[in-house]
Amino acid sequence: METRNMKPEVSIPEWMTQKEEYTPRKDSDRFIEKSMLSVLGVLSKMRNNGSIGAGGAGASVFMAFSLYMIVLSAASQNMFFNGCLFAGLLAWFCFMPEKTLRNTFLTALTASLISAVIMIPAVFMGNPQSMVRIALKVFFSVGLLGGLANSFPWNEITSGLRFFHVPDIFVFTLDITLKYIFTLCEISQNILISLKLRSVGKNPRKDRSMSGVLGVTFLKSREMADEMYDAMMCRGFDGEYKRPKKFRFRKQDVIILILAVAAAFLFVYTNHNNAVLM
Repeated sequence: METRNMKPEVSIPEWMTQKEEYTPRKDSDRFIEKSMLSVLGVLSKMRNNGSIGAGGAGASVFMAFSLYMIVLSAASQNMFFNGCLFAGLLAWFCFMPEKTLRNTFLTALTASLISAVIMIPAVFMGNPQSMVRIALKVFFSVGLLGGLANSFPWNEITSGLRFFHVPDIFVFTLDITLKYIFTLCEISQNILISLKLRSVGKNPRKDRSMSGVLGVTFLKSREMADEMYDAMMCRGFDGEYKRPKKFRFRKQDVIILILAVAAAFLFVYTNHNNAVLM
């Protein structure tokens, strides 16, 4: 009986008792860090978008004002009028934060330089004013639209488009696209963080992992699209994209209206009465 109750001795293999000393080789994570920084840059731009405001004016009023001023600038043939618009735009730039000012100004300057290069033949044909006039108009238009994009969050801009009776399908597609870009950037950021934590030792081909990151992001986007479609079907979505708030006229909108009226008088005075030399 005692022999039956005795348990056989269990011996641990020798290789399991040996101490493992593994020191991974140093490797550079610059590729992953650059990818993470680029994704964080997109997220920060979308989160900080619209944080500077436009003097408290509403998005719908400012969008109408921007379109109105661009039409006046395009129709004007007077350098004094375009110079006044250019000076007013630069004055508005002075109230912008540094990062917003740099992005808006560089975008407008790049577009203006490209248009100036295209108009170089006009200089040799004896019409240098055309190059300067078009460059000023392009700078003003791009700078005004860039300031509009940085002054209001995307939801107010899409709401402003709905106020102008833009088709619902266009507003809905634009709004959902912007929201999905933000969500997918967060997913990509989490995947890159997990990739960096699992990357141990020397791996000279880290760029191959980007295909996996893109693949997982694509699968998540497909899954989210299916879920949104099912939710729209369950809630009886009929294609109408309703605005969450009704339009309300603000006190700050009076300043925009005054500027619009002043620009109209200046346009008539400089272009039709020939009071100022072109």
